[in-house]
Amino acid sequence: MHFYCTPTKLKDASGKHSQCFIKLPDMATSAGFAFETMEKRLKAEMYHNDGEGRAVRLLAHFLSCLGRAEEAAVHWQQAYQEDEAKLGSNHLQTATSSAALAACFDDLGRSEEAEAFHRKALAAMAKNFGRSSSEAVACELDLAACRHVQGKCKLHGMLPATQSGVLCLEGATAQAIAAIFGLAAGDEKEAEEAEPLYRQGLCILRRSLGPGHADTLHCLNNLALCLADQGKLQQAEQLLRRTVAGMEVVLAPTHPRPIQALSNLACCLADQGKSEEAETHHRRAFENAKRRLGWQHSETLACAHSLSRFLTSCGRSTEAALLELQADQLGRPCWKRGRT
Repeated sequence: MHFYCTPTKLKDASGKHSQCFIKLPDMATSAGFAFETMEKRLKAEMYHNDGEGRAVRLLAHFLSCLGRAEEAAVHWQQAYQEDEAKLGSNHLQTATSSAALAACFDDLGRSEEAEAFHRKALAAMAKNFGRSSSEAVACELDLAACRHVQGKCKLHGMLPATQSGVLCLEGATAQAIAAIFGLAAGDEKEAEEAEPLYRQGLCILRRSLGPGHADTLHCLNNLALCLADQGKLQQAEQLLRRTVAGMEVVLAPTHPRPIQALSNLACCLADQGKSEEAETHHRRAFENAKRRLGWQHSETLACAHSLSRFLTSCGRSTEAALLELQADQLGRPCWKRGRT
């Protein structure tokens, strides 16, 4: 698949204007060289500053923007410790470092560690701007999402998405997203190679549309599946829990994406041997699909098939066969269409 940016008018040998298309994968290669050069400069600046101060924050922010959460977390933790020691826990810069570190931990599936830093960021933002300020509310929602992933609370208060944000992006942001997802979804792309691309795309969407937007959550779902393909099941589980929690709030009950995410979570849990919880989520996804989408919707039939495979793997082949027979009879027109 090729993605192209806006054609540029150039003059050929005859002096006439002609269209020249620039392939975004070529631009991505050039951007990769620029990013590598920038990273070297930031690391050199940090070295000359004895690994302290503004240079650490710049490198941490740069790595976060590239989706390299594990490396970024190390530098954000250093920046937070410096800020807290020099400026105090309630300073705005300390709050920013705390929130950034929490976001890195969230992306790495380390929710328990993230929760503590979300709380610190919320406390500082509330003290600086007030509890009802947009900054404090954003921190509160991040904390709620983090706690929901751990099963500690219900997520609420997020505004529903009314349109596809990706389609509304323009200019360099839209081109970057097209290049990143085009490369990540390539037929020859291994999961290990695709992971950093999905992380970069997630960072762009998070900053452009917000962490609670439906398209950001869909990207989070894809990143989780990429991690699962690499055997990183615990990280994938954490991200899928965040995806399900968010999608059930921001999307309409009749939208198939929350059901897909729930089914993906069930499969991830089953792969880790958590059979009891996996069955609960498989059945919940199946029941939601039947009630909200109807028997003949392809997602309902996909959920039925996933539940059937799970039951077979648990040695309950009779129950699985009856389920497949029921799906074949009630959803015959769509049974072989597959997942949308």
